[in-house]
Amino acid sequence: YLRALSKRHPIVLAFDDLHRADDESLELLEPVMRLIEDCPIMLLALARPEFLESHRGFMANFEHFTQLSLRGLTPLAVTSQINGLLDGMAPAGLGKAIHDRSGGNPHLVEEMIHALKENGDICRDGGDGPWLFMGELEELDVPSRAESLLQARLDQLPRTDRELLRCAAVIGANFWEDALTSLGLDRVTSRLEALAQSDLVRL
Repeated sequence: YLRALSKRHPIVLAFDDLHRADDESLELLEPVMRLIEDCPIMLLALARPEFLESHRGFMANFEHFTQLSLRGLTPLAVTSQINGLLDGMAPAGLGKAIHDRSGGNPHLVEEMIHALKENGDICRDGGDGPWLFMGELEELDVPSRAESLLQARLDQLPRTDRELLRCAAVIGANFWEDALTSLGLDRVTSRLEALAQSDLVRL
C-alpha cells in the first residue's frame, strides 16, 4: 500500500513517543523500511534522549539514517516563550527561574506558567497592568515534571470537572460531547468550554 501510494506523492511516516513502544513493535520497523527503502518515503521518529541509550542499533543499518538531538531552550528563549504565554512582559528574573526548573523544556515551561497563574503566584498589577510575581523567585515552588504539574492543576478542579475529564480520557484523545452526555454528565458543553479556557482540553 505504501509503495503504491508513494508513486502518487512523497510520504512522511511519523512515529511519536517512540520510547513508549514495545520491543515487538520496534522490531517491525526495520523490515518494513527495507521494503520501501527505494521509495520516496521518509520515516520521522520522535523519542526522548534516553531511547537511543537503550536502542543504540536503531536504524543503524540504513545509509540515510540521520539523528538530530534537540537541546532545551536557552534562558532568553524561555523568557520569550513566557512573554508569549502571558501576552506581556514576564516579571524580571522569572524566565531564568523557570529555565532552571524546566531545563528549557517548552512543554514544562507552559505547564509551569499555567500553574503559577492558577495559583495566583503571578498576576497583573491592577488587573491589566504589568505582570508581577507574588513572592521571592528564590523560593519558587512549582513541580518540575509535566505529570506533577498537570496533576496539581487537576486537583484544584471541582469534583464534577475531574469526573468529566476522567470520562473523556476513557473515550480517548478525541472525544465527543454526546458520548459524555450519554454517561449522565451534566452541563457538558459549558463545562468543556470552561476547561478549554484553562487549556485542559481542546475543542
